[in-house]
Amino acid sequence: MDGVTLNSCSRDSSTCDGYYSSGATSILNQSGTIKVYNVSGDLDITASSGCLVKGTKVLLANGKYKNIEDVDYTDLLAVWDYNNGGITYEYPIWIEQGKKTDSYQKTTFSDGTILNTYNSHAVYDLNKKAFVDVNNKEEFDVGSKIAKIKDGKIVPITVKKIEIVNKKTTYYHVVSTSYYNIIANDILTTDDATILSNLYGFTDNITWPKTRNNIVNNKANIYKYEELNNSLPYYMFKGLRAEEAKYLVNEGYMTDEMLQYYFIMNQNNPDMVEKPITKKGERYWPVSIDNKKYGLIKEGSDFTLPNTKTKCYFNTSDSKCYKSNDKVKIYYGTHFISKEKISKK
Repeated sequence: MDGVTLNSCSRDSSTCDGYYSSGATSILNQSGTIKVYNVSGDLDITASSGCLVKGTKVLLANGKYKNIEDVDYTDLLAVWDYNNGGITYEYPIWIEQGKKTDSYQKTTFSDGTILNTYNSHAVYDLNKKAFVDVNNKEEFDVGSKIAKIKDGKIVPITVKKIEIVNKKTTYYHVVSTSYYNIIANDILTTDDATILSNLYGFTDNITWPKTRNNIVNNKANIYKYEELNNSLPYYMFKGLRAEEAKYLVNEGYMTDEMLQYYFIMNQNNPDMVEKPITKKGERYWPVSIDNKKYGLIKEGSDFTLPNTKTKCYFNTSDSKCYKSNDKVKIYYGTHFISKEKISKK
């Protein structure tokens, strides 16, 4: 109002008016009341996910970095693999449109690394073995032990200083296919919906526990697409593993209606999401194998794997192996690693 951003909650607030809560209910109570009096002129109210400030360096598969504001759906990202514990490569499945802010949070770590965030955002806490919200003092504060990823290895660093910077900037957000995370300024990060990222818990090397297999192999814990009532387009349903969110409903963390509302207001909000590459009304996605790119493939089309002696083309998004000449349905950006290039763990 009059050039001032009204936040319903901030890190320094003593009360958050129902906007923020931690743990399992972190995406249930993101609503509150802003009382505005004597408004003259336009009133601009925007919603945002957890975000990273302009200039944040995102690690790519080739080992180089790209500013978050320049990342697009054709960029192959280096992300953390929760199946094997290590770096793997995925394309973005969700990119947030840039939005303006008058202030942001600056976190300085023990090794001098700095991460600038707006609103809620999550980093991995090695002591808690979970993603924690940088905007929540109960979860994240000076002394928190956070995962930095350097040369493919987990490097523990601690929070040294947290401060609010009153300066205009722009914030963005990128979610990778399947694992949701990105490596930003070498910090392992994900979005503010920590309940989804922490769904199965993690082991010491930031991998999913074996109990996850039992959960996802139980069809009662898996949504069919039609059960979500078009709250997500199909490419998000597949690429974000939204089908697995039914486990949250079954465990009583939320209702179907709450989950669908969250998808509509966040993942599928046209005022937030940057549209994927579209030609004549059809979405197109990048496909690559090792270091070779195969261009853009129309969503829903078959991609035929090369006829070679390679025994397995490992799909980094669905963690399945495919053979030469196999046809793979493309619903989102997809990367394959030939078997001989998969590191042994």
